[in-house]
Amino acid sequence: MSVSETDPPSPEHSRYAAFAGRLTALERVSDALLESLIAEAAADPDASMGGSVLALIADHRLLSENQRAALLSHPQYQQPFLQHRLRRATLLHLLRASSLSEDVIQQCISFPDAPVHSALLDHPALSHSHLAALRDHGMNRAVRNIAAQRLRTRPHS
Repeated sequence: MSVSETDPPSPEHSRYAAFAGRLTALERVSDALLESLIAEAAADPDASMGGSVLALIADHRLLSENQRAALLSHPQYQQPFLQHRLRRATLLHLLRASSLSEDVIQQCISFPDAPVHSALLDHPALSHSHLAALRDHGMNRAVRNIAAQRLRTRPHS
């Protein structure tokens, strides 16, 4: 039996969509609101859905560096996949800066995450050795191929 397009969405999908819509509409995320959102997600009767909502919160564009740092030690964010999402969101935020320190570039290269590696490839601060590291150790074939292609077309510096 297949699910038809006329079947109503599951309650979990409806709750997730409603929560995602509320998050998208936010113009500011205070610490108190952040705690309230986390409590709401943690209280969801479906643990998988609650974890997915916690990941949405971790990815939210309006969280400050301090808020993301605090979430790393938050009791609700101790699952490995949430720690990974927080680290990804932090590195992607740092990659939006016009200049990057060598430390941030190395953190991005060593972090096992295709979206971070892809975003790093778009940054103009990459050196020949950074591209070589991504060519050799990029998280997926696309990253490795793009890095290799850029090495072929870019003079050694």
